[in-house]
Order: sequence, then C-alpha cells, then structure tokens
Amino acid sequence: MRREKRRILLFLDNCTVHNNAPPLSNVKLQFFPPNSTSRLQPLDQGIIHNFNTFYQREVVKSVLDNLENQQNATISILTALIMIYKAWRAVTPLTIHSCFKKSGFPSPNLVDVDDTLTEFNAELLWEALPEQDLTFDDYVLG
Repeated sequence: MRREKRRILLFLDNCTVHNNAPPLSNVKLQFFPPNSTSRLQPLDQGIIHNFNTFYQREVVKSVLDNLENQQNATISILTALIMIYKAWRAVTPLTIHSCFKKSGFPSPNLVDVDDTLTEFNAELLWEALPEQDLTFDDYVLG
C-alpha cells in the first residue's frame, strides 16, 4: 500500500544557521518574526531552566561528596556526562508537556500512530506574539 505524501509546514526561528536549508520537496520552511523565539519555543518556556536546576544540583552533590571524602573537587568529562544524563532524566514528561502547551502546541493525544501531528493550530502560536502588522494568513502565504 502506497502512503500519501504529506505537506509539512516547519516553523523556524531566525538563527543564521537556518538560512542555508537544503531544498525540501514536501516541507515549507516558515520563519518566525524576529525576537519571538523566547515566546514560542518550548525549551524557552521552562525546559532549559528545569534541566539546568537539576544539573546544578548534581554538580553541587558531586563537589560536596568529593570534599567530604577529601578528594579534589574536579569533574571529569565522564562525570559531567553522567550528570547531564541524570538531570535530563529528572525533567518530567509533565514539565515538557506543560512547556509545549504554553508555547501553543497541541496536546500529545492528538498524535496518531506514526507520530505525526494530525491537528495543529499554528494561529495559537501567532497569537502568542506581540501585535503584528500582518494577519497570520498573510504571513504564512506571503
């Protein structure tokens, strides 16, 4: 059975590395207006802060353990990677879900079996931005 090709609209921030995208046949790249990243990216809505808090906790624990054992309070690359792993595992799915929701993304229960979004209202993202001179439709189609 042949699968129907899907057309995808991918929103990107204005980071300079995004300017050299390869040609994509089924994906349209749409750039967010300048200075809107902090309001629209889920990572900026609390995921990074939450991760950093857990990572800092691991660093403090490691330094205190080393000091208690009268060892040098340095952190090897391996130890840092283990701390990163522990910190990321401490970020809960609820935190991630909440940050995506705050950014205007739909609930995960709107995802079908092949993990692609079946429903997405990009206008919710647009409404989270400061007032624009264009309508959402004009921005996307323009």
